[in-house]
Amino acid sequence: MATSFSTSGQPKKTHHQRKRASTRGLIFAVLILLIFVGMWIGMKLYLGSLETKNKTIVQNIENAHSNYDPVQVGEVMDFYERLEIVERVNAEHDNIMVRVLSDIEKIMVPRAVLSAMELNRSADGEDIVTIGGDVEAFDILAQQELAMRDSGYFTDIEISDTDFDDAGRITFELTAVYVGGSSQE
Repeated sequence: MATSFSTSGQPKKTHHQRKRASTRGLIFAVLILLIFVGMWIGMKLYLGSLETKNKTIVQNIENAHSNYDPVQVGEVMDFYERLEIVERVNAEHDNIMVRVLSDIEKIMVPRAVLSAMELNRSADGEDIVTIGGDVEAFDILAQQELAMRDSGYFTDIEISDTDFDDAGRITFELTAVYVGGSSQE
C-alpha cells in the first residue's frame, strides 16, 4: 500500500497572510525588547536611588562618629563597666540578703521588733549585719542576743546604742558577723 502525502487538505497561505504572521512576530519581538529595555532603565533608576540613600546614610554615620569625643566614650565605657560590677555585686548580695533575712526570722524572739537591717561586706570578706529594733525590756534584748549566739548563724555579736523611745520601749542596734549556719548554700 502506498502512502501519499498531499497538502490538498490544507489551504495554502497567501503572501498577505505570511506577511501578517511575520509582522506579528516582529511586533512581539519589539514588545519583548521594549519590556527588557524598560526593566533595565527601571533597575538603573532604582539602583541610583539606592546609591543616593546609601551615601546619605554613610554621611550621617561619619558625621555622628566625628561628633564623638574619645574622652566621653571612655567615660561611658567606664560607667558601663561600673554598672556591671554593681549589678553583679547586687545579685550576690540579694542572694545572701534572702538567706540572712530567713535566718533572722528563725531566731527572732517574741516581743522583739526589727525596724532596720543593713548588710555589708568587710574588706576581709565577712558579711556584717547591723540590726536596729526595739524591745519592751532588757531581758528580751538579752534573749534575742542569746538566740543569735546559739543559732550558729552569727558570731561577734555586739549590742550598742541602746536608748528609750517616746513610748518607753528600748531601742537598740546590734552588729554581728553572718556565717550562715545550716542555711548557707
